[in-house]
Amino acid sequence: RKFMNPLMKNRHAARGERGGGGADSVESGVEGTSDSDYASNGDISLSKPIADVYEATTVLFADLAGFTAWCSERPPEHVFLLLETLYREFDHVAIEMGIFKVETIGDCYMAVCGVPDTRADHAVAMAKFALEMQRKMDFVRESLTQRLGDEVMVLKLRVGFHSGPVTAGVIRGQRARFQLFGDTVNTASRMESTGKPGRIQVSTAAADELTKAGFASWLVAREETVEAKGKGRLHTFWLEGDRKDMRALPRSFSQSGIFVPDDEDEGEPMHLQRCERSDDTATECTTEVVMLDIPQEFDIHPSQYGEA
Repeated sequence: RKFMNPLMKNRHAARGERGGGGADSVESGVEGTSDSDYASNGDISLSKPIADVYEATTVLFADLAGFTAWCSERPPEHVFLLLETLYREFDHVAIEMGIFKVETIGDCYMAVCGVPDTRADHAVAMAKFALEMQRKMDFVRESLTQRLGDEVMVLKLRVGFHSGPVTAGVIRGQRARFQLFGDTVNTASRMESTGKPGRIQVSTAAADELTKAGFASWLVAREETVEAKGKGRLHTFWLEGDRKDMRALPRSFSQSGIFVPDDEDEGEPMHLQRCERSDDTATECTTEVVMLDIPQEFDIHPSQYGEA
């Protein structure tokens, strides 16, 4: 398989190095072949397509609920600051967890596990990635409120994933792209679109993979079935994660599980406090020092646009 190592491509993208954004790269992993080559040499049908079938994969879609209405009232700089900061956080986590970012289309983020490197724990890895995406979403919203305004808190991440086989390959030609095809992709998209803001919806097939791996406790069956176009009524599950590891904060803290002090200086380490709570009393708190990766070229404050 003549794929460029996707993790290396994602590393380049996350660092802002030349080489482009993973699957959206102009060269898209076609060794020794660029768009100009195809434009000048013409007939790509003379060479063998770069494609394969992967039997064990998990495909994820994530979408920002409320984004269309929010961005319609925001300046372009606000929209791009949010998306760049959020996607950069997602990309870092994807690299760490061995998840392949396929592409972003507007406010939709698509990823896959089990392609091009096969792995038996593809569903478990994707479940952990989805949970971390929700945490990063909360973190980014909290951290950008001073620059984007409190309205950014209305945005929530709606996530869905499904496990099954996919056909994967590079569509060659102008702006060649790595893409996935098949019913698994369609069903994963339905898991996202029929889900709820702030939650992670999982198909029965993905839930079965998690159960076999010993993670049944992470799942809660959705009470009602969902209508998925072309699929009929489906039984699905909510991914809740390990309840023993869930952080709850005192009422004075944010619901995201993270307290972000207002007086933190930009560019300096942020001291985030996480607490575990028993009943209504915080019993244990830990402080975590992190750096939020916000593009430095942005220097935006809501007051620039007439907001309080």
